[in-house]
Amino acid sequence: MPANTAMPANTAMITIKNFGFTVVGPITPGQKVMIHNEDSEAHTVTADSGNAFDVNVPASSTATLTAPAKAGTYKFHCNFHANMHGTLTVG
Repeated sequence: MPANTAMPANTAMITIKNFGFTVVGPITPGQKVMIHNEDSEAHTVTADSGNAFDVNVPASSTATLTAPAKAGTYKFHCNFHANMHGTLTVG
């Protein structure tokens, strides 16, 4: 019997694909957020201001970050590729 590979409904995830970010929520304060890098190059998920989060994600790999403890909207970028930007909304 095949394993169930569906993600739970409350899974928070950031997907990196074709040098872009897609964020799927909802994301609650302090929640673990899975980051899946589908590109063949390494990226980062780095908060634009403060030190809310800064995660290196190797090529074709996954990593996790812990969402900030305070609700809000957090803009982020990739340190390696200046054209990559996203927004993490924590509610």
